[in-house]
Amino acid sequence: MESLRRKLLKEVTEEASQKADVSAKGHRDKRPKQEGAEARTDKADSRKLSYLLPEEERQKSDFQGSSKESLVSTSTEDTLFQKEESSKVYPLTMTWSFGWNSLLPVYYIRNNQRVILYVCAHNAGHPNIISCICVSEDRRWIATADKGPDCLIIIWDSFTGIPVHTIFDSCPEGNGIRSIAISHDAKFLATISDAEIQNYLIFNPRNDKELVSNSQTQVTFYSWVSSAKMQVTFYSWTFNKLVGKFSQSVFHLKVAQMLSATKEGKLVVWDIHYPPSSSSMLAFPFIKPCKLVHLQKEAITVLTTIDSYIVTGDIKGNIKFYDHSLSIINWYCNFKLGAIRTLSFSKVPPSLPTEKSNFPIDCTLKGDLFVVRNFIIGTFDATVYHMTADGTKLEKLFVEPRIAVHAISCHPYQPLIAVGSVCGMIKVWNYEKKVYLFSRVFEKGLGVQSLTYNSEENEIPQPFRYSRTSVSHVSFSHDSNYMATASYKDHLEVLDIHRTDQGTYPTCMIWYPPLAKELFLLICNSCYKVKLFNSTTKMCRKTLLGPAYGSPIEYTQVLPVKNTFELQKRHLVFINKDKVGLQILPVDGNPHKTCAIVCHPDGVSGMTLSYDGRYAFTAGGQDCSVVQWEINLSALEAAVSLGGEDLTPFYGLVSGGREGKFYRELEDYFYYSQIRSQGIDTMETRQVSEYICLSELPFVMRAIGFYPSEEKVGRCEDAGVDN
Repeated sequence: MESLRRKLLKEVTEEASQKADVSAKGHRDKRPKQEGAEARTDKADSRKLSYLLPEEERQKSDFQGSSKESLVSTSTEDTLFQKEESSKVYPLTMTWSFGWNSLLPVYYIRNNQRVILYVCAHNAGHPNIISCICVSEDRRWIATADKGPDCLIIIWDSFTGIPVHTIFDSCPEGNGIRSIAISHDAKFLATISDAEIQNYLIFNPRNDKELVSNSQTQVTFYSWVSSAKMQVTFYSWTFNKLVGKFSQSVFHLKVAQMLSATKEGKLVVWDIHYPPSSSSMLAFPFIKPCKLVHLQKEAITVLTTIDSYIVTGDIKGNIKFYDHSLSIINWYCNFKLGAIRTLSFSKVPPSLPTEKSNFPIDCTLKGDLFVVRNFIIGTFDATVYHMTADGTKLEKLFVEPRIAVHAISCHPYQPLIAVGSVCGMIKVWNYEKKVYLFSRVFEKGLGVQSLTYNSEENEIPQPFRYSRTSVSHVSFSHDSNYMATASYKDHLEVLDIHRTDQGTYPTCMIWYPPLAKELFLLICNSCYKVKLFNSTTKMCRKTLLGPAYGSPIEYTQVLPVKNTFELQKRHLVFINKDKVGLQILPVDGNPHKTCAIVCHPDGVSGMTLSYDGRYAFTAGGQDCSVVQWEINLSALEAAVSLGGEDLTPFYGLVSGGREGKFYRELEDYFYYSQIRSQGIDTMETRQVSEYICLSELPFVMRAIGFYPSEEKVGRCEDAGVDN
């Protein structure tokens, strides 16, 4: 059985300070700004139920005692898309995200602006990829959770996009949250851990003290009468007929029953038996299967209720509506949709039919008009549709890659970005206007592994086959006269190999900008070092401490400049396992000249830069998303100024700082080396200097416990020439 935990939480009244990659986009494609603040943890029994209880009296006193009203309490539906120009205080700020995690549902938030809610991956709020999401009945509150170490549950306000409550240590016994649900009155929040097999959870809309969850083989019914008394009942019935694996379960809207859909197109009807009201002893309701209905041949993937209808979606893309007695009322089966992943209906009831209405006729003997709310359809092939019931108008809202995204590239002089997926889809966006332009889907088996723009736009009209395996890298020369490719099997012949280090391996290499007389190759290695090699002699001229953020740099690019006045102020943009960062050039080891931020929970697989150097884009690989980051170099320069001048920034890299024991010991060795170089037995006046001979450096290193190899000693001497 799944681990159902029980916690008592405050109702949301405070603004919190974390961000997550939850996309709520309107028909006009405006993105809400997300702020955050602290939240607190409430621990409780990990085998029971997690729920929210209101504290209205405490909230009222809090509001009365506060001179400044909360943005959450004063906001309206229109607050979400109001533009607010705020000061840019971070070097890297997420401004947009492209993509959709098609394994999670899509929700219809508002009908007037056609606002929908869906999940891309995550951001600074959740430490792991978001695993489940749910909304309240009035669409005001949104709950998200993730799976992995230090998992979180975050409650959001859909009017402002602000996280208002965060539950830390939400699953101490498991590895995250598998499913989450909010009660009909938005007072309770229930979660299922990822420890075992339960995968779906829903409240009874008529009784917030009852829930049902199911796995593929088991249905579990929960009920309680108080915070201390709870009953959990497991049901794994064996029928005389083939039932199939359970997909989803719901409560009947009119009678005391539950319905469970299966992958064999059947529906199991469960009766809920309540104890007599006259009973003096504490008793709990229980369920018992009463009927097995064979609705169809196709597997049912979605089961939900709306108004007086029971709605199903199946693997063939059919959507069917039934009444309370499971008689078919209407269906949509002629749109050739993919397998239905999610159905979400508008919170606004349908208006009464008029003479201009064009609702379809239902399939009953009376032939009444089939009046239903507008709804959103999400399919397993990562496509989202909007169905307008009046006129039966199906509109495709967007199609996103359903498999990993590794290939991204920006146009050389236009605000365009191309995104390529392993599923064979290429999409082109205008990243300034946030407008989708066009796309193409290649035939099955032709996934996009690498993508780049030709700066001269003299592209080849016909493709050609170069390799017997997938091409991993494509690059054009600066004048577009040459194109270089690399593949996993057919590769360039290696003419010469130059070893760059001992004990480590290089992770990436780029041409260093012309900031010095020599032409350098910048090479990053697995020990967080940055080395500058003369491109002609292959001599190592400098070895410096590079960005150290948990994993080595995997890829880097030089940030383009807008004009010739900025040629002497260059910057690097880099990615490592899960972060994107900035580095001020020239590299000198100053830790304040670099910064990084987590960009993708499961690792970043690609990066590209806009032509004007204003934005960086990162691809998340398996999370099927691309994140747009706005670059603010002034914030990074300010951090460098605050870090101090000369050697002040480097003192923090030494154990104990400048006043520590290690620094004092190093200072003694520094002067000892001067005595040694001037001669130990001399009686002449010593000349104290701020420098020591380069030949003395290995002895100082050995004195403090680091024993460089002869090759490293030779490279130190090479780097000291002309420096």
